[in-house]
Amino acid sequence: FMYTKILAGHFEPDKHVKIRRTRDGFGFRIHGSRPVVVSAIEEGTAASESGLDIGDILVKVNNNNVINLPHIDVVKIAQNCNEDLELELVSSSLIASKTPQFLRS
Repeated sequence: FMYTKILAGHFEPDKHVKIRRTRDGFGFRIHGSRPVVVSAIEEGTAASESGLDIGDILVKVNNNNVINLPHIDVVKIAQNCNEDLELELVSSSLIASKTPQFLRS
């Protein structure tokens, strides 16, 4: 299911989160390119309390469509944000629920 979505370039966000920047950053890490995926969330940060989950796919960052951008460009958009980072995502739980069971073992 996910690979079909990637190949088609069609992702409908089902999750919206807002994360306030602190002097230590936003409190999460991403990996991959086209699409970029949340790979780590630091405990005790705004990111950990925002509803963000590991595996979520970034669709928009501050209203910029990032689904087809390379990793470095997504990082630059986020780094240019001084206060709140607004993310539109495809939930990792939605992806898992639509992935055939034999792929999830």
